[in-house]
Amino acid sequence: SISSGALIRRFFGNYSAINERKSLIAVENMNGRLSIMDINSGNQIGKLEFRNGTSAINFSSDGQKLYVLTDDQVAFTFDTAKMAANK
Repeated sequence: SISSGALIRRFFGNYSAINERKSLIAVENMNGRLSIMDINSGNQIGKLEFRNGTSAINFSSDGQKLYVLTDDQVAFTFDTAKMAANK
C-alpha cells in the first residue's frame, strides 16, 4: 500500500507486467508459464503455458489485452475478459 506502507500482496516470478486500470498482474512463475492475477484479491484469473519462455509481456493501456512474445519470437494476444470468464 502506498498510503500506509503495508505489504498487501506478494507475487513471485521472473518477468511481469502490471495493468493498474484492471488491477491485473501477469507473472512468469516458471519458464513458459504465466499466471494472470487480480491484484486486489490475489486470486489467479488465468494461466498460460508456452513451449518456450517469454521475452516480453505487456498489457494494453485499457487492460483488455495481454501481449506475450516468447523466446522463439512468436507473438500472442489474449483477451483478459475471457480469461476471467473461463477460470
